[in-house]
Amino acid sequence: DHRDLHSFPPRRSSDLRVAYTQEKAIEKGVAYLVNNQNEDGSVSLDNDETFKVWETANAFLSVHAADKSKDAFFERALNFLLKCRRPDGSFNFAVSFKKKEYCMETTSIGILALSIAKKDVSQGVYFMFDKQNSVGAWDIGIPEIPMDRFYPSVTGYVLSALMCLNVPNDKISKGIAYLLRAQKSDGSWGSSPIYYDTPYYATNVNLLALRLYELEESEYYKRAVSYIERRQNEDGSWGKDSIDRPSR
Repeated sequence: DHRDLHSFPPRRSSDLRVAYTQEKAIEKGVAYLVNNQNEDGSVSLDNDETFKVWETANAFLSVHAADKSKDAFFERALNFLLKCRRPDGSFNFAVSFKKKEYCMETTSIGILALSIAKKDVSQGVYFMFDKQNSVGAWDIGIPEIPMDRFYPSVTGYVLSALMCLNVPNDKISKGIAYLLRAQKSDGSWGSSPIYYDTPYYATNVNLLALRLYELEESEYYKRAVSYIERRQNEDGSWGKDSIDRPSR
């Protein structure tokens, strides 16, 4: 969290160096996202527009968390997202208004971005609640995905968005119960080639959901953190060199 750098002023020279490095990394990251904004307001990283709705919503949230002074960036990105919002309040990862072509993860992130901009997202919230299944999970929604449609990251994204919006509903508890049941014995939520082929994708967002639900002291949360810590490489990275995915 960028705010943490200022909450507890570092005193040692090593702490100062770390804080300075973090600040510079954040500045470079913000500049990268802002510089990848297109004329239509979208953000498509490295000229790949395949996931530009997803990337625009994520970029909006990231830049807003790091540097709220980028007014022009926010205005253009917001206008793009509003144009991409589907009639039922959902979003697809790419621009699409076909009835079944929504993406539940992109919907979650898109709704959060609009809520920060003080836009009415009630229709999208109702859409998300309506799509929860009987066991508490959410389907990704994208028709082309052939497998792992209920991969736990989808539920993690929906729950994190709903809790960030402070939406009270018993379906949130049902979703959390599903995430706890879906956790693997090693502390992760597994991996899937559909979802970047890395266990850290679901673990990241699911840890956020558990934290928002105030489960940081639970065995589930601690087991997931332990999973991440055990698999860090000696040089500080995660992932493997021997395969393309996931990258270090």
